Amino acid sequence: MKKKLSFLALLLCGTSSFAQSGLYIKTGLGIGSSSASYKTTGNTKEMKGKRVSSHNAIINVGYQIGYWQIESGMNYWQSGMQFEKNFGTSPNFGPYGNQSKNYLLSYDINGAHLLMPINVGFVLNKNKNVSIIPSVGIATVYNLKKKITTEGIFQQTALKTITYSANDISLMLAASMEVRYKISKHCDFWLRPTYQRMISPSISSSPINYMSSMYEYALLFNAGVTYTIREQQYNVIITHDD
Repeated sequence: MKKKLSFLALLLCGTSSFAQSGLYIKTGLGIGSSSASYKTTGNTKEMKGKRVSSHNAIINVGYQIGYWQIESGMNYWQSGMQFEKNFGTSPNFGPYGNQSKNYLLSYDINGAHLLMPINVGFVLNKNKNVSIIPSVGIATVYNLKKKITTEGIFQQTALKTITYSANDISLMLAASMEVRYKISKHCDFWLRPTYQRMISPSISSSPINYMSSMYEYALLFNAGVTYTIREQQYNVIITHDD
């Protein structure tokens, strides 16, 4: 018996007997947490900041070819992180004897970004209504102005806010696992966790002499809708010759 398999069937026969292609628009919102790894002036050791709340918004246009899909668009991301620096101690003669207090200064850094991602995913169809779509991508990140708020030394509180320009452009890698549920013929509801991390710094120098570079990252949980503008369905045919 001779078996003829098309190349597409060879790729997809273990998944389903049909595949789909089409143009779609994806929108969504997300919340999560972000932080950053950073280096200090004169020190090559990488340090990590504390996590703070983070959020984003997504507007992408995608195209699905069979079980592969590619997306791009414009995303907004609000990031941040916190860290502290100890400037030493000072003697304090209190009611309980000789004590000392730390010169502790905390930094709260927040910034906004516009992302232009290119994501590639593979659709795993569980049934007609639910799909699982792992994807990876790279994004060009346009860093908007950042804001640093410093707080307090000793028990006094002295707030100071500095606004400054970050690096104009950074690069970021991302990975996600999307679950998509079909609501109607053209509309799907989706949700996914995404981990994203910069591979080039958003800060190479800052008003804080203490910090020399910063690489931001986040874990975000997004939800939204996908609307298919044009969809085609075609059969994967496996033929047999006796």
